[in-house]
Amino acid sequence: MLVKSLVLGAVRTNCHICIDERLMKCLIIDPADNAEHIAALLTREGLTPVAILLTHGHFDHIYAVNDLCMKFRLPVIAGADEAALLQDPVLNESRNFGREVCVVPTRLVRDGETLEIASFRFKVIATPGHTEGSVCYYFEDEELVFTGDTLFFESIGRSDLHTGNGSKLTRSVKDKLFALPKHTLVYTGHGPKTTIEHEIRNNPYV
Repeated sequence: MLVKSLVLGAVRTNCHICIDERLMKCLIIDPADNAEHIAALLTREGLTPVAILLTHGHFDHIYAVNDLCMKFRLPVIAGADEAALLQDPVLNESRNFGREVCVVPTRLVRDGETLEIASFRFKVIATPGHTEGSVCYYFEDEELVFTGDTLFFESIGRSDLHTGNGSKLTRSVKDKLFALPKHTLVYTGHGPKTTIEHEIRNNPYV
């Protein structure tokens, strides 16, 4: 599986495109902003998107969702405890940024579920703390995980926004993410990628 990462929007959010190069199908993880840019890349590369995966529902991760869904008729997958935040411009902070957005997920998933979409197979890891419904997506065969705003390079997400909880966030990182194999590659919601081993050794927040 090939991963292409785009940095989009006012707060430089990572949108990750997971690509099956044999079938030329892809998953879009946290489409962030600028649906036109994402769609143009897919068209240029000859890719067919099969789903949108959301790690959580903050505005900077979801602005492009509805436009991409209209263009490609995609299902939207999110954590079961994130539905309310996704649909409320106050909770997802979009009202504060002058451009309200509401996303209605197609499928809500829970901790431990294994999903198979096209040729992609991955596990849902519930990681409450940045938001109550934050989840990570672990691709065991590819040895990588998408952590959204739960875990960053030598940092963690903030917990002072709606439904955030600092102690839950720390536990999610320690108990869930640091339990993954140390060589696991971490694709974050902002900033550079990292590894579980590097964060165990160097992250000062956990």
